[in-house]
Amino acid sequence: MFRHKDSPTDVLSFNYDESDLLGEIYISLQRARAQAEEYGVTYANEVLRLFVHGMFHLLGFDHETEADTKRMRRKEGKYVQ
Repeated sequence: MFRHKDSPTDVLSFNYDESDLLGEIYISLQRARAQAEEYGVTYANEVLRLFVHGMFHLLGFDHETEADTKRMRRKEGKYVQ
């Protein structure tokens, strides 16, 4: 509903643009579990990756283009092993 797409997502970020509150991140734990299996990583690692991904969205990064996607993945890789 929030993404205006008829497909599930793994993480949603809502930016509040407030000085003391950056925003909120919602992680689908069901999707995280499935993706952890799919990617061959631990559940905890996948939840961490989704949190970091959500934080980058709150900081203004996106992945609308292939170049944007590569940049976000590089940034995620710095914080998630």
